[in-house]
Amino acid sequence: MNNIIDSIQNMIHTKIEQNAPIVIYIGIGTFAGLTTQIGEDIIMEDKNYHQFPPCIQKIYMDNIDMHLFIILIDPIQEDPIYIVTDPLKREYFPSEWIHSSSGLCEAYDNNRITIYPFRHAVKTKINNDASNIDITDDLFKLNELCILNNMTLIYHDFSGQDTAKNLEKYFEEQIGSHLDTIVYGIGGGNISGCYYDFTRREAFLASMVCHERRKIIKVFSPEKTLRDFSKSCDNRDFLEFLTASTEKFGYENIDIIQSQIQLMNENFKFKFKNYVMYVMRILKDYNDALLKKIEDIDKIKDIEYYLKKIDCPGKIKDLIETKDVDIFNKALIFFSEYFLSEITLILMDTRYSGTRPFEILKLITSDPDKYKWLNTFNKIFE
Repeated sequence: MNNIIDSIQNMIHTKIEQNAPIVIYIGIGTFAGLTTQIGEDIIMEDKNYHQFPPCIQKIYMDNIDMHLFIILIDPIQEDPIYIVTDPLKREYFPSEWIHSSSGLCEAYDNNRITIYPFRHAVKTKINNDASNIDITDDLFKLNELCILNNMTLIYHDFSGQDTAKNLEKYFEEQIGSHLDTIVYGIGGGNISGCYYDFTRREAFLASMVCHERRKIIKVFSPEKTLRDFSKSCDNRDFLEFLTASTEKFGYENIDIIQSQIQLMNENFKFKFKNYVMYVMRILKDYNDALLKKIEDIDKIKDIEYYLKKIDCPGKIKDLIETKDVDIFNKALIFFSEYFLSEITLILMDTRYSGTRPFEILKLITSDPDKYKWLNTFNKIFE
């Protein structure tokens, strides 16, 4: 993808207005497979429009001076790409498409949009498949390009690999303070697969234009809001801070933000009940065995399946391999940090609002009967 990145850099410095907002949208798994034939036309409904999702369409139409770069990644990406032949999207693209291919970098361009097909199977260090091209370093370069040039990046994986939130965590050191302009995952990273209806409100992006070195489009991020709250010095509680933060995006975006927070809460509850709870029970038994100086491998034989389901096997596996006799307590600390945003947001409307996530996990697991932990979880979060 180096040639695509070089092309974007060149256009930023030579062809795009200095103050124009710029968005880079990266879609993984964007083959136009979910189409319908109506008469002579092949139609793709917006709910399935992965090449130009409704959230990107809205940002594009709301900001008439912006330039949009689209990188479509799929080994079976159609040729020509569907979006440039779509009869229903001609109103979005008043200029004719110009197709170019140097052999190194294929592109479609029409004044406001530049589209780069990348017809390869890809991987990242999060979902390592030896046979695919690793784009982790390319994503790092694109993140850096956006940070240095006051641009917005939006990444979404439609292939069902659920890489978005994990990539956000992987790039934490680089993008941690830019989560409102470097966006990994539509819907706050809580939308999975290609069959989701992308016209639902949670699949839109609450956005606003800010005037910095150049005009930049910022997107509401629950994670960024929580981090800003932790750094703030005022006396507001989190709910008041969240309300003030959402109001900056305008009344028309409130329902999008509320829908995303609700989706995040639902996904967290499902993941915690069905996977995290099992991991904690297994680790409690293993910890008890270690304290008795019994290395009972059977107690952890099923743990890898559940760790993969919550996308965080590394840290817990490291604790297991070191036979740490404080493994259970350290796992609670890890999970309280890993799910910090989700737990904090769910608790804000409960009597536990303001309680540290670690204390909540300690409360859930305080009963000696580990099969009663779920009841405690439900009392706190339901």
